[in-house]
Amino acid sequence: VLLDRKLNGLPIRQWSLPIVALTLASAIAGFSSWIVNDTLSSLWGNEGFSILLLKLGISGGLGLAIFAVLSIFLGVPEVDLLVDRIRQKLRR
Repeated sequence: VLLDRKLNGLPIRQWSLPIVALTLASAIAGFSSWIVNDTLSSLWGNEGFSILLLKLGISGGLGLAIFAVLSIFLGVPEVDLLVDRIRQKLRR
């Protein structure tokens, strides 16, 4: 409220759709990570640091990949800017 007053209005309506879309993308990615971790737990168990680290890496990496793909397809301007900067760095 204070920032809205100080900046003479924030584009809340413009921001609401991307915020909701990114929240849904986060929920999908988180749920996918949870399912993968649960499945790996039933297959491998929970004994040993290496098993836990491997499960964390696989489920976390999958969740991050799903979030990244969904964010790119949503067309959020900030995500597009980030992808463009990463592509520029990789081209060097």
